[in-house]
Amino acid sequence: MKAPPAGVRLVMEAVCVMKGVKPDRVPDATTGKKVDDYWRASLRVLGDMHFLESLISFDKVRACVTSVFSNFSIIFFRNFIININAMCELKIITA
Repeated sequence: MKAPPAGVRLVMEAVCVMKGVKPDRVPDATTGKKVDDYWRASLRVLGDMHFLESLISFDKVRACVTSVFSNFSIIFFRNFIININAMCELKIITA
């Protein structure tokens, strides 16, 4: 399947992200810049003989908790750094 429907591409991209499969970097047809292509990675995942078994036995709770905490920590530290930077600038300006 060279050009699957958009829904199939989206679901398989989600499966790749969920299972931690890295996308291929390919040049974009319009801009020429490298973009993530999950479809090639999806074909490799779909080719696995134990694909359905791995989906059935996938630990959804652990994956969800890990994802939430990693995203939370990234957002928290980014906001922390922005706030510290703002306080430093305020201190320099008022000093």
